[in-house]
Amino acid sequence: MIEDQPKVRDSLLEAALWFVQSAARLSRIRCIALIGSIVSDRPSPKDIDLVVYVADDADLAPLASTARRLQGRLQSQNRGADVFLADERRHYLGRTCSWKVCRPGVRASCDALHCGRRPYLHDDLATIRLPDSLVAAPLLELWPVVVRGCEVPADVEQMVSRLQQPHNPAVERTVGSHSFAAAAHRERWASRQGNVRKRVSMTGVNMRRFSIAIALVGGMWFIAPVPIAEAAPCLMVTLTGTQGGPSVFKGQAGAGTLVRYGDDSNDCGAVKLQFDTGRGTNMRLSQIDVSPVSLNAIFFTHMHGDHTEGFADIMMLRWYLKGPKIDIVCSSDAASVLGFTNSCRKYVTHFADAFLQSGEIAERRSEDKARLAGGPADLANVITFDPKDEPQIVWSSGDVKVSAVRSTHTVGHASYRVDTPAGNVVIGGDAANDKLAPPRASSTSDQVERLAQGVDIIVHSTIHPVLGPDRASGFPPPSFYRQSLTIDLGAMAKRVGAKYLMLTHLAPSLGAVIHNRWKVPGGPLTEADYRKAVEAGGFTGTTIVGTDLATLRLPAK
Repeated sequence: MIEDQPKVRDSLLEAALWFVQSAARLSRIRCIALIGSIVSDRPSPKDIDLVVYVADDADLAPLASTARRLQGRLQSQNRGADVFLADERRHYLGRTCSWKVCRPGVRASCDALHCGRRPYLHDDLATIRLPDSLVAAPLLELWPVVVRGCEVPADVEQMVSRLQQPHNPAVERTVGSHSFAAAAHRERWASRQGNVRKRVSMTGVNMRRFSIAIALVGGMWFIAPVPIAEAAPCLMVTLTGTQGGPSVFKGQAGAGTLVRYGDDSNDCGAVKLQFDTGRGTNMRLSQIDVSPVSLNAIFFTHMHGDHTEGFADIMMLRWYLKGPKIDIVCSSDAASVLGFTNSCRKYVTHFADAFLQSGEIAERRSEDKARLAGGPADLANVITFDPKDEPQIVWSSGDVKVSAVRSTHTVGHASYRVDTPAGNVVIGGDAANDKLAPPRASSTSDQVERLAQGVDIIVHSTIHPVLGPDRASGFPPPSFYRQSLTIDLGAMAKRVGAKYLMLTHLAPSLGAVIHNRWKVPGGPLTEADYRKAVEAGGFTGTTIVGTDLATLRLPAK
């Protein structure tokens, strides 16, 4: 039986119009675009393809339900539909989940890489991945404003005209209370995409290139390389807190490091990893426009309060904003010879108990039932590992891999390395030598040194020799010996060939006459004092003496 080709296209476009009208009513939807063969003059497309750009805290369940209804409308006509997802910075996320119940373990055949991390996000990136250039500049943006990236067929233009009619629900939402947002959207994307649109004009020969770049074969998408310029990858390391120890000095935040990876188009922000969350971490993140909802994972080096106190603040706000689950990566329970156990898992399980007991969780859920009943602890996906003397991969996402190694400071202490195509960084935490007192060749960790071979950046806590037992500071020798001396860190950075050494968790803090409760012999230290100690260790690369929000970017912008 020969298909009535015009009716096939009309049916697909009618379904697309219905989807845009429906999805535009949902909360936290930023943009809806049309891609695929329907935007060409292909007479009988097999499906309809849309890209929906969502806020980081958008609830995907209603959108996934709408996508399933779209698929149901077309299945009866032997046609299909795919709803692809991207964030508001135009990074590809995956597709909407096609199952009514979406959670880990429900479907053995589910090929999502991180099933359940964000409900109703099907991130089957190993099977399907749209080109970055297409996500950044789709063929036809339909809502909240129409932006044409190519010449479109007459029937598509007719559908666009219907969408722009004043009585259309999608338009009413735009020109009503959201008119200012629509105008801002138009201005933002027009300036950002002008050059991109010229590069991916989809007329004539370029339309044929598009059909090669994305082809549906046997139910699976294959992405073939096309000669389109790609944004350069980049890595950014930011010290979110540099306070050394539990005390407070001059408003410094507690220990923490943010690692971001991406490319020039997203300001290195596709993946955001937070290592340790000392007090004030959330405030520091807000100063660089990083929402707790946007973090992909949190890693703990150890369970000391000056590295963990800000965790509740981050998770509580993530819960309040209804963000997705997040991976919390840390060591498995570690028993001390002194009879206690350091347990990251128990800490994460119980950190929100106070909010539950106070009644705050119940009160805020009475205002919005969509918030999880168990409070912020329900957002944590705890991933534990047994630290070993050799590096092991403990977390990965796409091109980003995180390895860990055992290191000495407290039982269960771990150090991490992040590897990306743009560069790599080691976060040492408070690591020190396994031998916790002289005589020893160095105060630094042999395991961390193995982890750091050939690394670009080392981020490490440090203690200056001025607080040593021989300087009459009164600083307790056991606490002094379980940190890495600044001189020894310089020597280690030289041995592994690091390009940059970022000193953090400084003991003593810059300008402090008292560290915690012990006097700094000879008066307060300066950056020059720390640099001199690093140079005494033989390091000739770049030393950054840490202050809150000090940031290093690879490659330099």
